[in-house]
Amino acid sequence: MRKKNVLSKCLLAAVTALAVLGMIACSGTSQEAAAADAAAEYLTAEASGPGGDYAGPETWIEFPADGDILPMGEVTFTVYSAGQGIGGIDLILNGAPLPPAAVTDLGGSLVRVDSQWLPPEEGEYTLEARAGGGAGSSIRFCIVGCSPEEIAALQATATPDATTETGTPTAAGGLTPTITAAAGLPVNISFWAAPPYTNAGQCTTLQWDVTGSVQQVLLDGAPVNTKGSKQVCPCANITHMLQVKKSDGTSENKPLGITVSGSCTAATTKAPPSPVPATRTPTATLTMAPPDDTSGPSINSQWLVWESCKFYGQADISDPSGVSWAKFYFNKNGEGWLSVWMSNIGGSTWEAEAGIAVDSGIGTPIGSVEYYVQASDNSGNVSESGSSATNYTSCDG
Repeated sequence: MRKKNVLSKCLLAAVTALAVLGMIACSGTSQEAAAADAAAEYLTAEASGPGGDYAGPETWIEFPADGDILPMGEVTFTVYSAGQGIGGIDLILNGAPLPPAAVTDLGGSLVRVDSQWLPPEEGEYTLEARAGGGAGSSIRFCIVGCSPEEIAALQATATPDATTETGTPTAAGGLTPTITAAAGLPVNISFWAAPPYTNAGQCTTLQWDVTGSVQQVLLDGAPVNTKGSKQVCPCANITHMLQVKKSDGTSENKPLGITVSGSCTAATTKAPPSPVPATRTPTATLTMAPPDDTSGPSINSQWLVWESCKFYGQADISDPSGVSWAKFYFNKNGEGWLSVWMSNIGGSTWEAEAGIAVDSGIGTPIGSVEYYVQASDNSGNVSESGSSATNYTSCDG
């Protein structure tokens, strides 16, 4: 934390410390208490440091962390700023400013901004934050589909925290993770799958990120590092468990369910054939892709479902080999194309996993939406529907 001077050193230092200590006592979360503590340190240093004028607020990004890899879907940026007379916090994503977000005054010259953002596509992003001409901060993070090179670059340049990881050799020649963390840091646990659903026998990726004062992290009972990923290929619905043992002796479990469509077909050893009746009732029907299947799924129809001031894309999709995944693409009021993953909600119906909000601030929203669907079958063939368009004049479409 930088040290500067502000006007009346002793008086301002005393007032600042009292205000922030009061805020810490009333804080509802450990995250805000940690932020208040950081603000107290900064503002006291501002008031009592060696010569120089007040250089403006200090701003830092609480979430995402530098080097995070996040799933596709809506992200809430959490940013704090400590200083005098903060009217707002500027957020810049990949060089372009984000719409202003409401400022929450936490007292003691500390404010917070929570800004929602829907990623337009997978890849690497850079977020910058600053307020009132003071010192800002920036982080780099990834949405699902970063290349191995991008992930390596993120991890190489990520801002180090107070947690370090080492390893001890095991009999099998691997490493058992050993975690050393500074005491007293709040523990934050993120555990997700990308995607959170799959077809039987196909794979998805478990990802986790644990920060703070922890002793050990276990995935399904096996020791792992505080941040990592693992590919799993289940044959039926399954729940994975991330167990975090904290430095204070307590532990916290985070379950994660994976939804699986269909079932795996296990190889069996057949007994010698025996006579059977002329008429035989089959016990199972196995759907297989034709040997010459080179076309993607049939996207039979697509439509919008309205829920309050949000719409969800839905589609009827089918394929002889089964549908592996689907994406809903939309362009609202000509603002540019964005996409959201879809999930199967029954039969051949697929639905976007996140609703897209329309502006209700003017009472009666008016606008237009273009949209289309992309899907892949279990043979890896991809197809795309034609574009549809609709106009809406209210929150019900």
